[in-house]
Amino acid sequence: MRKALVPAPTPPDAQPPTPTVWPEPVYRLTPARHRALEIIARHSVVVRDFSRRLARVSTGISARITMPVFEALQADGLIVRDRSTSLYTGQRVLLTPAGQATLNALGEAPPSGPGIAAPRAPARGHTR
Repeated sequence: MRKALVPAPTPPDAQPPTPTVWPEPVYRLTPARHRALEIIARHSVVVRDFSRRLARVSTGISARITMPVFEALQADGLIVRDRSTSLYTGQRVLLTPAGQATLNALGEAPPSGPGIAAPRAPARGHTR
């Protein structure tokens, strides 16, 4: 006959173990990707095929999202396209739950403008 295992008695002053809670991973985004996520969350963004195999992102506002930024966000799983329509008609761009969580964690994107842009390298060939 086997003896049943009985848990050891706990001292009266012992605290119960606290469960380990791991935070959701937050992507470190470039200012352009952060701003693009914010634009997608606030505006109706659509990807359209304007010519042979040349897709463009339409934001409906003066701000622009470049295809490399769009493709990087899509590859990271932060955005998806609604593929129920064709690219010729336009496919709506939506945030995934991971994209929304990342945007919530990062807060508001830094303002864009000429003061934020990286300085350009001087042109070659012209000297004074």
